Amino acid sequence: MDTQELLYQNCTVWAVSTSNWTGSDRLKAEDLDKSSEDIPDIFKLGSKSLIPHDLRLKLNSPRQQVQALMNRIGRQFLPHLKGVYVVPNNNLQLAREGIQLIQERQQAIVEDLIANKEQVRYEMGDKYPQLYNAEWPSDEKIRNSFNVRKLVFTVTGVEMNEADPDDLIKAKQEFQEELKVAYDELKEEILREAHTAIIEVCEDITKKILETGEKVTETTLKKPKRIIEQYMNVAGLFDSADIQSKVNDLRSAIEHAEAKELREDWEVAQGFARTLRSLGDNIGDLSGINSEGQRKRVLKREVE
Repeated sequence: MDTQELLYQNCTVWAVSTSNWTGSDRLKAEDLDKSSEDIPDIFKLGSKSLIPHDLRLKLNSPRQQVQALMNRIGRQFLPHLKGVYVVPNNNLQLAREGIQLIQERQQAIVEDLIANKEQVRYEMGDKYPQLYNAEWPSDEKIRNSFNVRKLVFTVTGVEMNEADPDDLIKAKQEFQEELKVAYDELKEEILREAHTAIIEVCEDITKKILETGEKVTETTLKKPKRIIEQYMNVAGLFDSADIQSKVNDLRSAIEHAEAKELREDWEVAQGFARTLRSLGDNIGDLSGINSEGQRKRVLKREVE
């Protein structure tokens, strides 16, 4: 089964976009105690903020939240397609619920702004007199400016029909080949990134225990758990059973590890380091890369 067929079978494609109100108005020369004649033609006045900076960040946070969600449960589809992600079928409901939650949280912030708009205007005008006469959009326009939109579809390419003329068939064949190359490159890139992430986290924790003597904390163990979740999602896109098996071994080792015990019991810490070293080496052997993308084996330090 080729890459396109695997993607068609194992995932959906999500195109997610966000829109918002900037919370600003056009800056005028009068706001700077100038007249329009005082502003040279080579300068263009920008905008002035009508709302506090922290409120604007809250209102505009869905874009970052969507990116974080989709990169956690899926992967950006193709590098040049912004806001488009591949999501494994077993994460489809997570994506749907996550997007809905982001929408609901944003709506709550927007409604709170509308309810307190006059107070915000007064406080900003009191702090910045230039904003007293600033123009605000209507409540409905503010409300309609905010949205999180999604389109969900499957991975497929152009198809040829019997009625297609020869030149169209030739063009479609070229398009199919270009798409196949792009999908194969995507698969190679995604798996390489996943391999590297697992190898690096194994190396990082092993070095903490065996070389630097740094404390292994709960935060230390959270990173591999996040990577494991993402890596399993990626492996699921391409039916990579061998990789999934190795990551399940790593997940088992991490899930049963307790930071306090690793700090207090050297024998346990050594055993944990051996496990990570072995798993990291095995994944490195399987992928043929290391954390620098060069040598095949990474964690070579012997546990004394």
